[in-house]
Amino acid sequence: MVNMDNLIKSREANKQGSINDYVLKACAIALKAEPDVNVNFMGETIHRFKHADISVAVATDRGLITPIIRSADDKTISEISSEMKELGHKAKNETLQPSDYQGGTFSLSNYSITSANDVPASLGTTGQVLKVNASGNALEFGQASSSEVYGFEKYYNPSTLVKTV
Repeated sequence: MVNMDNLIKSREANKQGSINDYVLKACAIALKAEPDVNVNFMGETIHRFKHADISVAVATDRGLITPIIRSADDKTISEISSEMKELGHKAKNETLQPSDYQGGTFSLSNYSITSANDVPASLGTTGQVLKVNASGNALEFGQASSSEVYGFEKYYNPSTLVKTV
């Protein structure tokens, strides 16, 4: 579990972005800092991605879809928040284009939006998947070792994330 108290206080003070936007930015920072995680295995070849193109699970009446925040590692919390709102609106109105949801390098799912068992493992990404559940003022990862595998706790720092707003 990752304690979110400082992030919640900082977010309330800055009035920008959702908790998911901050988690997405933390993942992007971790992927940039640990490029060996931002990869896809193609047979015997490892493809390394230059940017963190993060797919985010969005629940719609027809099921989950994963629009992508491209180059999330280069965006501020405000930019991520604005883009996520636009993509979420498109998803709910069924106006996403294939380029909006194909080709993510990493997926993020707040699995409290649905049963954890209903979240597909791939979520439409070519790379890795992190399933996160909010539990009070803490983040709980889908697998016990997820935070270690993805380096999230190492790069999760509320004061650093707030500076990226």
